[in-house]
Amino acid sequence: MNLPIARLSEPRCPGRNDVCPAGHERERGIVMVLVLWVIVVLTTMALTFTHETRLSAKMAGFQADNFEADMIARAGLRQAMILIREDLYKDHADSIERGTIFRFDPTDRYMYDAGNECWAHGGERREDLYTDKEFGGGYYRVTVRDEAGKLPLNGKVAPESFQRLLMALGWEEKEALVVAGAIQDWRDADDVPTENGEHGIRDTSTEAAFYNPRQSTRDLERFGPEYLCKNAPFSTTDELLMVRGITPVVYFGEDANDNGKLDPNERDGDRSPPLDNGDAFLQKGLRDYVTVYSGAVNLNTASFEVLYAILYPLVADEAEKMAQNIVKFRDGHDRIPYTDDDQPFRSWDNNDEDDIHFDKIDGVTPELIQKLQQSDVATLRSDAFEVTVLGEYQDVQKGYRAIVTRQWLNEERLPLFGVDTNLVEDLEQVQMNVLVFEPIYNAGDQFSQSVDRASRRRAERSHRRFRRL
Repeated sequence: MNLPIARLSEPRCPGRNDVCPAGHERERGIVMVLVLWVIVVLTTMALTFTHETRLSAKMAGFQADNFEADMIARAGLRQAMILIREDLYKDHADSIERGTIFRFDPTDRYMYDAGNECWAHGGERREDLYTDKEFGGGYYRVTVRDEAGKLPLNGKVAPESFQRLLMALGWEEKEALVVAGAIQDWRDADDVPTENGEHGIRDTSTEAAFYNPRQSTRDLERFGPEYLCKNAPFSTTDELLMVRGITPVVYFGEDANDNGKLDPNERDGDRSPPLDNGDAFLQKGLRDYVTVYSGAVNLNTASFEVLYAILYPLVADEAEKMAQNIVKFRDGHDRIPYTDDDQPFRSWDNNDEDDIHFDKIDGVTPELIQKLQQSDVATLRSDAFEVTVLGEYQDVQKGYRAIVTRQWLNEERLPLFGVDTNLVEDLEQVQMNVLVFEPIYNAGDQFSQSVDRASRRRAERSHRRFRRL
């Protein structure tokens, strides 16, 4: 009997010519399982694709917000540079009616820089250009500090001043003397070790022999010293980390997150980072009190610690009280520097006759002021500033730190238009330079959350309308 080939493999029911119904049910079951697997695979692929699409959209949105925050932060830096530039015009130019952002007092034509000027506080009270300034749908916040308010590493500063600065920051007198000597030997040009309290127990013939007591004279000649002084000026403040005795804790301080207080991990020694000395007192970092961008200390902006350091070689034990009196008088009634009520010293000889002068400070004599002026250790002005700017857009924060310098060019130093240059910007008498431009990696922690939320929403709506136009 010849049967269809297609039916040979199919189960048959006994006594009947038809195929058994159980075969159809098994086929339907297999097909259903296959269909379910296909649905699961397709669903998984669809969900994966959707997730990747959403993730890509979020990443693209974050990159766009990050770019906006970056541009807002740079705008804040540019705003600070404009006010720093305009302040120098105020001091030099014959006429300051140039359409400047800040309206200067036409009678204030003295060569000084202080915390109550426009570059420091960002403008007049009714329009603050530094604090939570709305820009491009976001905000920026700017802080400007005078580099001349710090102790100059390359200035005409006595080694004793470095010792006193370290002591004011919490060091013991003997340890401070050793490190101050190492700083002096690093920056001076000679090969003679500076007195630091250890001269009686070490070879003082050369700096190499003095700072490498474990190496013999033969090893020094054959292999060279393990520790070598630069014998040249500091290039950056970070170079202090190469000086004998200055550890990261000494240089950066214990306040790693810059919140102004000791957190539990900042007072537990070496059990958890960052490293600290384990006590309950906040150790300030040397980095915030020294500079390589200025050669003298501005009495109008220097902190108590820096004033104490430069005054001690001149008045010894009277330096602490005198520095306190200067700060108290200079910072005004609120006792806070860089505010509108600061009382700056506009001239050395009080020729401005404004009753704000050194002779109003208890203990400060004309002889001391003359010594400070002639020693080139002190000044009343600055041309280098540290600008810290934080920008925010859609909860994304970006921050930068920059060192900005300025220089006034007299007319005879300007290029001839049409001969030396064809660029109008080359005729600017204030030359601005950015020497350092570096990111702030904890900008989110530093950015204050005190901005009014209603103001944020207004700025965002305004920015969206602008973009639609």
